[in-house]
Amino acid sequence: MPQTLYQRAKQREHNAKRGSARERGYNGRWEKARKTYLMRSPQCVMCAKENRVTPARVVDHIIPHKVDTALFWDTSNWQGLCFPHHNSTKQREERSRFQAVGASQYHLWSRLSSGSVFSPEFPRALVLVFNWAFGAILLLAMMQVALDLAGLMTRLVRPGGWATPDGVRYAAAIAAMLLSALGVYSRLFPKEWTQAVVERSNSLGVDLIVVTGDLIDGSFGARQADVEPLRGLHARDGVWVIPGNHEYFFDYGRWMRHYASLGMRVLANDHAVLKRGDGELVLVGVTDLSASGSKYPAPDLAAAVAGAPSDAPILLLDHQPRNAAKAAAWGVALQLSGHTHGGMILGLDRLVARGNNGFVSGPYTVGGMTLYVNNGTGLWPGFALRLGRPSELTRITLRRAPGDGRLEPATVSGRRPRASVTSG
Repeated sequence: MPQTLYQRAKQREHNAKRGSARERGYNGRWEKARKTYLMRSPQCVMCAKENRVTPARVVDHIIPHKVDTALFWDTSNWQGLCFPHHNSTKQREERSRFQAVGASQYHLWSRLSSGSVFSPEFPRALVLVFNWAFGAILLLAMMQVALDLAGLMTRLVRPGGWATPDGVRYAAAIAAMLLSALGVYSRLFPKEWTQAVVERSNSLGVDLIVVTGDLIDGSFGARQADVEPLRGLHARDGVWVIPGNHEYFFDYGRWMRHYASLGMRVLANDHAVLKRGDGELVLVGVTDLSASGSKYPAPDLAAAVAGAPSDAPILLLDHQPRNAAKAAAWGVALQLSGHTHGGMILGLDRLVARGNNGFVSGPYTVGGMTLYVNNGTGLWPGFALRLGRPSELTRITLRRAPGDGRLEPATVSGRRPRASVTSG
């Protein structure tokens, strides 16, 4: 495999540090001594340990000699090796590189397994291994970029700069593998997991349950049994759901009909009026921003609120949070969104936020509106990793804001601690 520009630069740096072969003692004297040694010890010592007889072609030092002349010429520190064993380190690097390329193509394997990158139909153990390796590659890439940037910055303040020791880079690789192992999750939700979430949701005793999309990752045949426990969700004012972008990847119409058959009411550019005594709350749901790409109606807040009571506060369900400013301009009191998975990894969440107009996790005040972005209760198995951005099942308590009757979230609680939230 050809070397990258970075590898060539590192090789030149390494050669400059250790000097030329002649400067390190590999001269005519060494060549004569090497041939004499191979005549006395003609077999590869490593092959001999494996009960194989292979001619030795190279004389190698057992203990690296560096600039120790005595150690360099000490024949007890020599060993005869065949080319494969002499190049074993390089071969291990090649194998590691091949494995890394294989893991980096996880989404390709997912597509081959099910026809979609969003539904890897592999055994749970294989999904875990793929996500661990894929996550480790990503984390290591981020760490290596950070180290290289640090090295470049030192060139601005110190002549010659600072070369990152190989030991630091190896430590970064180990750290990436450990962090990935710590954060890896399994495939999205099997039936048992769904049942546990349903039981926990019902135990909260809430008046209203809303799901802000991305309930599934897979075809109807592959996931029908996994979502069946959702039939057990119940709340006084009903269970409501909107589509997320993933619903449009897998037979959107069939899934929406199935959600309805499970007892969930679908809001797709529509609204419902919830009443409690003389009070009213308009619950609005819009389609996902990706809908038009699948030839389905694009999100239309105007159509969704048409006919709603003008004096009732609006609670909007919008899978993606990026249009929160537009919702605030419409007079929405509270918007609930998801989509971002909370950014999945602390640090990486800043990049995810940039793709969602700065919104990635938790509460935000947008104009006179409160936006809450949920990290998600499950996780996409295409990148089943969480570090510092835990999943959550969020309970929100609503009250009217004093004075003007606006809707205001009083508290937000979930699997992670949350402070009280106000709409400003």
